[in-house]
Amino acid sequence: MAAKRKSFLLLLIFFTGFNLSAQAKKPEFSAKQKDDIREAVYRELLPNTKKRYSPDVYFLAIKRSNGYTDTNKRLLVRLQHLGYRLRPYSACKIVSRSQVRDKAANAKGTIIFVDEIKHLSNNKASVIGGYHANNKAAMQAEYTVELKNGKWIITNIQHCIVA
Repeated sequence: MAAKRKSFLLLLIFFTGFNLSAQAKKPEFSAKQKDDIREAVYRELLPNTKKRYSPDVYFLAIKRSNGYTDTNKRLLVRLQHLGYRLRPYSACKIVSRSQVRDKAANAKGTIIFVDEIKHLSNNKASVIGGYHANNKAAMQAEYTVELKNGKWIITNIQHCIVA
Protein backbone atom coordinates (compact mmCIF):
# COMPACT_ATOMS: atom_id res chain seq x y z
CA MET A 1 0.00 0.00 0.00
CA ALA A 2 2.83 2.39 0.90
CA ALA A 3 4.49 1.62 -2.44
CA LYS A 4 1.28 2.56 -4.31
CA ARG A 5 1.05 5.88 -2.42
CA LYS A 6 4.69 6.60 -3.11
CA SER A 7 4.23 5.84 -6.82
CA PHE A 8 1.09 7.97 -6.93
CA LEU A 9 2.88 10.91 -5.26
CA LEU A 10 5.85 10.62 -7.62
CA LEU A 11 3.52 10.60 -10.63
CA LEU A 12 1.58 13.55 -9.23
CA ILE A 13 4.78 15.56 -8.70
CA PHE A 14 6.06 14.60 -12.16
CA PHE A 15 2.89 15.65 -13.99
CA THR A 16 2.41 18.81 -11.92
CA GLY A 17 5.99 19.84 -12.67
CA PHE A 18 5.54 18.90 -16.31
CA ASN A 19 2.41 21.05 -16.62
CA LEU A 20 4.10 24.03 -15.02
CA SER A 21 7.14 23.81 -17.27
CA ALA A 22 4.97 23.19 -20.33
CA GLN A 23 3.11 26.47 -19.83
CA ALA A 24 4.89 28.97 -22.03
CA LYS A 25 5.53 32.42 -20.68
CA LYS A 26 3.35 34.95 -22.49
CA PRO A 27 5.53 36.83 -24.99
CA GLU A 28 6.11 40.46 -24.21
CA PHE A 29 7.93 43.38 -25.77
CA SER A 30 10.95 44.97 -24.10
CA ALA A 31 10.61 48.43 -22.53
CA LYS A 32 12.42 49.96 -25.52
CA GLN A 33 10.11 48.20 -28.00
CA LYS A 34 7.08 49.43 -26.06
CA ASP A 35 8.41 53.00 -26.23
CA ASP A 36 9.00 52.61 -29.98
CA ILE A 37 5.45 51.30 -30.50
CA ARG A 38 3.95 54.12 -28.39
CA GLU A 39 6.04 56.65 -30.31
CA ALA A 40 4.57 55.45 -33.62
CA VAL A 41 1.03 55.96 -32.29
CA TYR A 42 1.83 59.35 -30.72
CA ARG A 43 3.35 60.48 -34.04
CA GLU A 44 0.11 59.53 -35.78
CA LEU A 45 -2.15 61.23 -33.23
CA LEU A 46 -0.32 64.54 -32.67
CA PRO A 47 -0.76 66.13 -36.14
CA ASN A 48 -4.33 64.83 -36.50
CA THR A 49 -5.30 66.35 -33.16
CA LYS A 50 -3.67 69.68 -34.03
CA LYS A 51 -5.72 69.90 -37.26
CA ARG A 52 -8.99 69.49 -35.34
CA TYR A 53 -8.52 71.30 -32.02
CA SER A 54 -5.29 73.34 -32.02
CA PRO A 55 -4.48 72.83 -28.33
CA ASP A 56 -1.73 74.88 -26.73
CA VAL A 57 -0.24 71.84 -24.99
CA TYR A 58 -0.41 68.05 -25.32
CA PHE A 59 -0.35 65.72 -22.31
CA LEU A 60 1.05 62.30 -23.17
CA ALA A 61 -0.41 59.43 -21.19
CA ILE A 62 -0.57 55.68 -20.92
CA LYS A 63 -4.11 54.46 -20.29
CA ARG A 64 -4.38 51.74 -17.67
CA SER A 65 -7.41 49.97 -16.20
CA ASN A 66 -7.33 52.36 -13.22
CA GLY A 67 -6.86 55.58 -15.25
CA TYR A 68 -4.05 57.46 -16.95
CA THR A 69 -0.36 57.55 -15.98
CA ASP A 70 2.55 59.54 -17.35
CA THR A 71 4.34 58.25 -20.38
CA ASN A 72 8.05 57.56 -20.15
CA LYS A 73 10.15 60.77 -19.81
CA ARG A 74 12.62 59.44 -22.39
CA LEU A 75 9.77 59.22 -24.87
CA LEU A 76 8.71 62.82 -24.16
CA VAL A 77 12.27 63.94 -24.92
CA ARG A 78 12.38 61.84 -28.13
CA LEU A 79 9.24 63.58 -29.41
CA GLN A 80 10.21 67.19 -28.53
CA HIS A 81 11.76 67.83 -31.96
CA LEU A 82 8.32 67.50 -33.59
CA GLY A 83 7.53 71.06 -32.53
CA TYR A 84 4.62 70.39 -30.17
CA ARG A 85 4.47 71.57 -26.58
CA LEU A 86 4.49 68.20 -24.80
CA ARG A 87 3.97 67.57 -21.11
CA PRO A 88 3.37 64.46 -18.98
CA TYR A 89 -0.23 63.62 -18.11
CA SER A 90 0.35 64.58 -14.46
CA ALA A 91 0.78 68.23 -15.56
CA CYS A 92 -2.87 68.53 -16.63
CA LYS A 93 -6.15 69.10 -14.84
CA ILE A 94 -9.73 68.47 -15.92
CA VAL A 95 -12.06 71.45 -15.44
CA SER A 96 -15.74 72.11 -16.20
CA ARG A 97 -17.29 70.16 -19.07
CA SER A 98 -14.26 67.85 -19.03
CA GLN A 99 -11.96 70.48 -20.52
CA VAL A 100 -8.25 69.68 -20.28
CA ARG A 101 -6.00 72.44 -18.95
CA ASP A 102 -2.35 72.83 -18.01
CA LYS A 103 -2.05 72.97 -14.20
CA ALA A 104 0.64 75.65 -14.26
CA ALA A 105 -0.36 77.94 -17.15
CA ASN A 106 -4.08 77.06 -17.44
CA ALA A 107 -3.48 76.66 -21.20
CA LYS A 108 -5.96 74.67 -23.31
CA GLY A 109 -4.73 71.11 -23.73
CA THR A 110 -5.45 67.68 -25.09
CA ILE A 111 -4.61 64.30 -23.59
CA ILE A 112 -2.99 61.97 -26.11
CA PHE A 113 -3.07 58.41 -24.80
CA VAL A 114 -1.88 54.95 -25.70
CA ASP A 115 -3.37 51.89 -24.00
CA GLU A 116 -1.61 48.65 -23.07
CA ILE A 117 0.17 47.01 -25.99
CA LYS A 118 -1.04 43.59 -27.18
CA HIS A 119 1.71 41.29 -28.46
CA LEU A 120 0.56 39.69 -31.74
CA SER A 121 4.00 38.44 -32.84
CA ASN A 122 7.64 39.45 -32.42
CA ASN A 123 7.19 42.12 -35.08
CA LYS A 124 3.50 43.01 -34.77
CA ALA A 125 1.41 44.65 -32.05
CA SER A 126 -2.08 45.99 -31.52
CA VAL A 127 -2.72 49.03 -29.35
CA ILE A 128 -5.61 51.37 -28.59
CA GLY A 129 -4.77 55.06 -28.77
CA GLY A 130 -6.62 58.32 -28.92
CA TYR A 131 -7.15 61.79 -27.54
CA HIS A 132 -9.44 63.68 -25.19
CA ALA A 133 -9.83 67.46 -25.45
CA ASN A 134 -13.23 67.89 -23.77
CA ASN A 135 -16.58 66.10 -23.44
CA LYS A 136 -17.39 66.80 -27.11
CA ALA A 137 -13.94 66.24 -28.59
CA ALA A 138 -12.45 62.77 -28.22
CA MET A 139 -11.33 59.90 -30.42
CA GLN A 140 -10.14 56.35 -29.88
CA ALA A 141 -8.87 53.86 -32.47
CA GLU A 142 -7.13 50.51 -32.64
CA TYR A 143 -3.72 50.64 -34.30
CA THR A 144 -1.81 47.73 -35.79
CA VAL A 145 1.90 48.48 -35.54
CA GLU A 146 4.54 46.41 -37.33
CA LEU A 147 8.32 46.34 -37.25
CA LYS A 148 9.60 46.99 -40.78
CA ASN A 149 13.24 47.70 -41.64
CA GLY A 150 14.01 48.25 -37.95
CA LYS A 151 11.24 50.80 -37.38
CA TRP A 152 7.75 50.40 -35.88
CA ILE A 153 5.12 51.75 -38.28
CA ILE A 154 1.34 51.82 -38.28
CA THR A 155 -0.06 49.47 -40.89
CA ASN A 156 -3.76 49.63 -40.03
CA ILE A 157 -6.15 51.91 -38.14
CA GLN A 158 -9.64 50.85 -37.04
CA HIS A 159 -11.52 53.89 -35.75
CA CYS A 160 -13.60 52.92 -32.76
CA ILE A 161 -15.08 56.01 -31.14
CA VAL A 162 -15.22 59.61 -32.32
CA ALA A 163 -16.99 62.41 -30.47
